[in-house]
Parts: sequence; C-alpha cells; structure tokens
Amino acid sequence: MRYGGITAMVASPTTLSGLKEALDLIESREEREGCIRGLNEIRALSTGSMAVPDSVKDVWRKLRGGRPLVIMYGFTEAAGMMAMTDWRDLETREISSGNCGTLAPKMEAKVNECGEICFKGPLLMKRYVSAQGNVMSNVFDDSGFYKSGDLGSISVKGEISIHGRANQDVIRSLGWKVNALEVEDALREHPSISNIFVLGVADTEAGQRVAPLIVKKRDMDPKSQKDFRLVALRKYLAIEKHLPAFKLPSLLRVIPHGAAIPASDSGKPSKKKMEGVYFGSGSGSAESGEVEVWDFRTKEDFPERPWDWEGRPPA
Repeated sequence: MRYGGITAMVASPTTLSGLKEALDLIESREEREGCIRGLNEIRALSTGSMAVPDSVKDVWRKLRGGRPLVIMYGFTEAAGMMAMTDWRDLETREISSGNCGTLAPKMEAKVNECGEICFKGPLLMKRYVSAQGNVMSNVFDDSGFYKSGDLGSISVKGEISIHGRANQDVIRSLGWKVNALEVEDALREHPSISNIFVLGVADTEAGQRVAPLIVKKRDMDPKSQKDFRLVALRKYLAIEKHLPAFKLPSLLRVIPHGAAIPASDSGKPSKKKMEGVYFGSGSGSAESGEVEVWDFRTKEDFPERPWDWEGRPPA
C-alpha cells in the first residue's frame, strides 16, 4: 500500500489527536511505518481553529522527525489568517506555547486594556449582515480595531500569542481567576484521556466551578475507571502537575470516545453549548449521577504546600 502524494495538510488539534490514537491502534509494524513515512512526506502540516496544546505539538514533532506543526490563527470575520508560523522554517524553529507566528501583511494588531487582542486591516469584514439593529454594537473600538474576543499578547518581534477566549477560558472560582487552558494542558497528558475541555460552570457557592469535560480513550483499560473520579484527578493535578488547590476541578463529566462534541456554526468546539448539553439540567445534571460535584469541605490526603492557601477553603 502506498501512503504518499500529500504535500500540505490542515487539521484541527482534535483531528490530530484522533489520528495519533488511530496510529497507536495499528498492530502491523509495516503498516504503521508506512503511515509515518506518508506523514513525513507532508511538507507543511498546519493546525488551528482552537488552542493548540503543547502536548499535541510535541507528539507531532516527534512523529515527523523533529519538524514542528505550522500554527495558524484566524476567525470567521477575516478573509485569511491573522497570523501563522513560517512553514519554510520547520527544521530549526521552536514555537513557544500560545505562539501563532507573525502578523499577516498590511494588518495591525494591539492588546487593549482588558487583555483582548484587536486587529485592523484589509482582511477584516466591514460589518455583519443581520436584521438586528444592534448587531454591530461593541464589535469595533473607537479606533476601528476589531475586538477578537481572544486574550493575547504581542512580542517585541511582532509575534502573536493567544491565551484563550475572554468569555470562556477565564474561570472565576472562589474569588480567583483560573486559566482553563492551563488545566486542560495538565489533564491532556493523563494516560486515560483522549480529549479534554475545561469549562467554567456557574455555581452559587464558588461563583464558577472548574469543570472538566473528559473524553475517554478508545482503548482504555476498564481498570482505569477509578482514574475518572474527582478525588483521583485532583490528586493527579496537585501532585503530578503541581497545580495549586484553587485551580483543581470541582465538577466533572466523563463521556465515552466518539460522543458528540457540541460545536459552533463554523465547526469549532463550543464550550457554551457543552455546558448546556453536559452540565445543564436533565440527563447531564448532578441528580442523574453523570456529573460529579466536589464538596469543598473535603479533607484531601495529599500534603499541603506553601501556595495552597491561595484557594484552599479554611478548615
């Protein structure tokens, strides 16, 4: 069987993770090596549409003999990518976490006082087509910059880094701000997890709870079921990943491999829709037993550390 002929490919991080799992399930050494040869014939393997975890970058760099993924950043309101790493510099370039490369030609970018990255230039739309009179409210700032809704930064070299969505990746729990992407990255390395989305779910006690939606691995060992309890995940994150107590999950939903992931009209995973489907009332409610809720008064058996005062409730 021949696996060549493709020189460029674009795939979301979710698709890349699925491909890696499929590779791991190939029993024939000859077939697996053939697939890897085909992957290495791809000159530019690009990804984007959502945050690209460092673990995904590392896995695919190793599979492709040290060549990193091409990271792209854009959105529906633009006629092209706002930023992209250089595919011609694949042999030596190290891409830092969140880095999406340099700004597209003739575009301008800035970070406003809220930490939101804003853009201006010929690739951007003029307006939304809608019968709603207020559809353009707060879309552009007073200087004509489009407000992307993404938290970001711009390096001295002009490289764009994205740190998450302002309205869904900053969780305010117990009076603290938690970056959902940081918790996702830590959980993504768990051996039994195929995919992970960390949400902020409204709660009367905490304001918002740090709530992972976990997709199990396809070939997960049934003995690993105990891994998917809040007490086990919190201990894993605290001890193995060194997360302080206020960032630990306090709500949990686990779904099987292949379960539907709610998406936006443009096909991107939608955390807002996930919250309604998997953490809302009905089949996903705590009363059904499918959502586990952490009692903040629970005494945990891992040792306290100097920084745990930041979020550990008083005894």
